[in-house]
Amino acid sequence: MFRFYEMIVRKFLFFNRWQYRFNKEVSQAIKEINKEKSEKENIAFIAEEVKNKGVFILNEALSSITLQAFRKEYNKFFESEESQFYAVDKHDGAVCIRVKPLWTVKNMFKFPITLSFFNVNSFDKITKRFYKNRTDKIHFMSEIFVHNTPETTEPLSGGLHWDRAQTLKFWIYLNDLEVENGPMRIELDSVQKNAAIRSSAKDPSKLVGGVDNIVEPENEVVYLTAPAGSVMIHDTDASHGATPVAKGKQRQIIRGHCRAI
Repeated sequence: MFRFYEMIVRKFLFFNRWQYRFNKEVSQAIKEINKEKSEKENIAFIAEEVKNKGVFILNEALSSITLQAFRKEYNKFFESEESQFYAVDKHDGAVCIRVKPLWTVKNMFKFPITLSFFNVNSFDKITKRFYKNRTDKIHFMSEIFVHNTPETTEPLSGGLHWDRAQTLKFWIYLNDLEVENGPMRIELDSVQKNAAIRSSAKDPSKLVGGVDNIVEPENEVVYLTAPAGSVMIHDTDASHGATPVAKGKQRQIIRGHCRAI
């Protein structure tokens, strides 16, 4: 039933002006990666970078005008009644809103900018390229997490880990994320190692609680800093974790999840 509503809502969004803007701006950002190659070739490059390195960032993919409108709608999530969302987590001043299912008529009318962003054609193409032979079983942007994290020394999911359910995540940075703003950090060259551990469980039911996904880094750990309006694409097989937010700073992001089942 949810997949039926997803199809209807996504088709309806095709006529939304925000959908047009996002498709255009993200597509242009992808073309800028290598102007001598086609957009299709650049999408393939992004998917392979994420598969091999665990992350790729499209710096300043959104224009300032688009980003300003997006920020206004972002604030509406925190002004809304918590009961309408799947879950709301709070910790040390941070608030994380989980929206699931995403593709509902109610969400489309209340949060049209957000749904249009996570419906971008290029994201769908990157996801299909990333999962390759499993494209018929992809849950594309099945849920989103809306984060607001003020000053904290104990960020949510701060310890380095990999996700037991492999997920391809698309993040939008709604403010500049410098080191002081608590960006996610990632361990380089950790994808294949963690993927092997995850797949060793064989039975998916054993992944929850059955495999230790907390890690001690063996390689360089880097901070995924980027300006507001950037899009970060992340494979959760890479060791990752949040970082502290300095006094007077904050982290404003929304991330969408894609999985092949």
